[in-house]
Order: sequence, then C-alpha cells, then structure tokens
Amino acid sequence: MEDNISAFPPKATQPLREQIFGEINGYTFEVCNSEESKQTAYELRYRSYLKEYPGLSSEDELIQDEYDDRPNVRTHLIWNDGMPVATVRGCIWSDEYDWEMPESVTYFKRELVNSIGQVRLLESNRYAVAPEFQGRQSLFAQLLCFRIHALNSALHKCTHIITSVVESHAPFYKRFLDLDVFCKDTKNIEWLKADVVLLMANRDQSMTTALKRGMPDFTLEDQIKYAKAAKFHNQ
Repeated sequence: MEDNISAFPPKATQPLREQIFGEINGYTFEVCNSEESKQTAYELRYRSYLKEYPGLSSEDELIQDEYDDRPNVRTHLIWNDGMPVATVRGCIWSDEYDWEMPESVTYFKRELVNSIGQVRLLESNRYAVAPEFQGRQSLFAQLLCFRIHALNSALHKCTHIITSVVESHAPFYKRFLDLDVFCKDTKNIEWLKADVVLLMANRDQSMTTALKRGMPDFTLEDQIKYAKAAKFHNQ
C-alpha cells in the first residue's frame, strides 16, 4: 500500500540565507524566491485574512493568485524568534516590466492615468500579520514591511505608492504612510468578496511620514542587498 503523501506543497520553517536581505532588532526580512517560502507567506496571508473575511475559508488554507509569480512582483516575509510574523507583496508598475499591471491598476487604471499619467509606482498588497502576533512587536514588524516598500520603490525610481483597501482601513494607511483616498468610487474585488477604495501618495512624502512613525531608515548598501536577494535582473 502506497504512503499517503500530502498534495499540499511544503512550507519553509526558517528563512533561507540567500533570500535574507537584512536584520533589525531580532527581526529578519526575506524575499520569497523559493516555492517553500512563498507557501509560508500564502499560509500567513490566509490566517490573517480569515479573521476578518471568514468567507475566504478554503481546504488548502492558502491565499495566492496569478500575480504572485510575475516578474514585477515580490513577496516578502518578516521573521521573529524563528516564526514568520508578517508578509507583504510589492508590485511594480513600470516601463521596465512593459507596464504589466498589478492588481489595483487593473481596477483603477483609467482613474490613475487620467490623474497622474502612466508613471512608475509601487502597489502594496497582501499585507498581513500573524493573528497571534500583537502589540508593539506587531507594529514594528509592520513598519519593517513599509521599509521593504521603501527599498523596492527606491530601486525602481517610483514616484507614487498605491494600495486598495476596504474603506475602514484607510485611516491606518493615512497615519503611517500618508496615503489618501484617491478614488472614492469603490470596486468590488471578487476573491475578497468586498468593495475597496484606492489610496495613493507621493512616494517620498509617504516614506518621510513612515520614518516619523518609527520606520527604520536605510542606506544605499541596504538597497544593493535587497536588489541582490530579490534577483532584480535590471538593477
């Protein structure tokens, strides 16, 4: 009789050395190039999102989509004390990737182009924190997610940062990233089963606000380490 082998892919239990691009105060940040680390991020998304959106319940207990493996997209993990505690995905809209559209751009492209033109921008999404990771530690992990966006957007010379969220989450992004509601006309996101608004900010102003809120600063060396770990071929 054959062994019963799980159909679900294996998950990472620790960050891979070649994917690590920094450590601060006991937190390790990793870009998910390996399939195992991606699966860990997808599971963390699921556990975080399910708390607010129980309709997302699924047998595989993962949240992933067609954007995850595109060349203009990188998923990241924040580890603390050997545990994955936060994840965020950064998507670049740029001529470097033939203007391949991130998720929010597919919904709000007309509004964006009519307002700011077709410019390089970073879209933040799949932002999630482990439900059991709370308090000040959780907030610092989130600030490290913003730092990842700062590195990524600096490397790609982005002028703006956007994200699409349910309207009740907008004040948080305003407070920590200076993101304002850009388009009040909501769009329904089928997979999330929710209506979202688009938030946007000037990239430099957003990062200035994040620094004031406690996001650790970074250097050119940090950018180089990130570009290497993320395997950006054009950097």
